[in-house]
Amino acid sequence: MKKIVIPNTVQVPLNYDIAQCLETIKSDAGVMPLLWNAPEARTINQVANKKSIIDLFDEVAPDILFVLSSHLNESFKIVCDEFDFKYVLIGGYWPKDENQNFVKFSKEPSAIITHDAFLPQDQNIETFFPQTEVEPIVIRHGARLSQIQGAKHDPAMECEVLILTGGMTGKANEINTLDFLTTTYQTKLVGPTIGNHHYLGEVTMVERADFINSAHVLVDFSGQEFWDAAYLKTPAISFVPARPHLLVPKNFKELKENIDSLLNNKMVRDNYIQTCYDDVCNKNTYHHFIAEIFDSIGEQSVGDNIRNKTQEFINDRNS
Repeated sequence: MKKIVIPNTVQVPLNYDIAQCLETIKSDAGVMPLLWNAPEARTINQVANKKSIIDLFDEVAPDILFVLSSHLNESFKIVCDEFDFKYVLIGGYWPKDENQNFVKFSKEPSAIITHDAFLPQDQNIETFFPQTEVEPIVIRHGARLSQIQGAKHDPAMECEVLILTGGMTGKANEINTLDFLTTTYQTKLVGPTIGNHHYLGEVTMVERADFINSAHVLVDFSGQEFWDAAYLKTPAISFVPARPHLLVPKNFKELKENIDSLLNNKMVRDNYIQTCYDDVCNKNTYHHFIAEIFDSIGEQSVGDNIRNKTQEFINDRNS
């Protein structure tokens, strides 16, 4: 049984995507995903028992460890010298010592996962990872199959327009858009608290999936929620041009035209749903992305198991 340890931290949602993905294939792939409450981490459960990296290796001895840049410290040097394991760095920088020299470790990362947003505009990725020849993998968003696979239709959750507030920043243009949508359509808002009388409250992952599956149209403020909607065959409109086929209105007039067309024109709605669905199934899920991570570190069998599970999920939703 291959032990794979992932940091339990709210700052990096990808960690939970990896853990949830591995849970879906652990029996078939012979892997044991474990969440690690590092001392410096801010976890969902703040009373969780914290464990140093040295204690982690003494007790668990992971085969594969996912770490953040903040974990690359003197204790990490010790486990690199004393234990045989692979590690994947998720972060935006390589640590420096008190003299501003890049820290050296006896073991190189097997992969580096980073994001363009971590890096200054005038720097390239390689500048931030000078101690390794591993080419960083840029995070790619997609549908979160582990969270939405079991989504059901609930008449009580049905609405013309659904808004997930997790991707909102509270800017004036967003508030104005909310006012327009809530006065024009039967609208429901769920997620983190926001000041609007149509706001229904926070929801669990299961409830979130059911809301998406029950809505007629999703309006996506984050440029990420549309992936889950595409997989569940709920048409989505976004304000972020993340894909060439995505409906991205420039003003309220276009927004209304887009929503009215999806609500009232069955042929337009069906064609748009199919285009979005085909796109998300074409390697645009977190399962696909995580499989590529394991391929990159020489764990092809884990990657293959994830891809097999992905296809199984897709077939189940279509049956």
